[in-house]
Amino acid sequence: MRMAVIWFMIQEVMQVTLKDQIHDLLKGAICFTIVSLLYDKLGLR
Repeated sequence: MRMAVIWFMIQEVMQVTLKDQIHDLLKGAICFTIVSLLYDKLGLR
């Protein structure tokens, strides 16, 4: 019984951390895209 509760908690934590990681990855990708476009526009590359 206790194992089931612990397993459930681990799964919940994993889901939350995965969502946060995906969120951070998305933010990073968007920032990277904007910076790349700016570099192209300004001809700094």
